Amino acid sequence: MRIAALVLVALPVFAQEQEEVVQRALIERDQRTGEFAARVRGAPLVERQQLENAAARQQLEVRIDPPPELRPYERRKVAREMEAFFLTLPPPVVSIDVLPALQPKGPQPLLDSR
Repeated sequence: MRIAALVLVALPVFAQEQEEVVQRALIERDQRTGEFAARVRGAPLVERQQLENAAARQQLEVRIDPPPELRPYERRKVAREMEAFFLTLPPPVVSIDVLPALQPKGPQPLLDSR
C-alpha cells in the first residue's frame, strides 16, 4: 500500500520534469530552424550573428521553472522573435518549353473528306 502511494506521488514529479525538457527542446528546435533557414538563403554574417545573439538571449530569459500556464506563452514569444529570421522564398517560376519539332509550322492542311 505504501509503495502504491509513493508511486502515485512520484508520477506528477516525473511528468513535470519531462514537460520542462520538452519545452526547452521545442525552443531549441525553433532556434535551430531559424539558424538553418539563414544559412540556406545565404544570409549575411551580420544577420546570422544577430540570430545567434537572439538565441543566446532567449536561453537566458527562459525561466528555469515557469508555471505550466506560462510555458506555451514563452514558446510563442520565442517563436515571434525568431520569425524575422525564417526562410521566405519567392513563388516558383514555371516555364514550359515546347520542342521545335512539336511546334506547328505554318497553316495546317485541311483533311480531305474523300
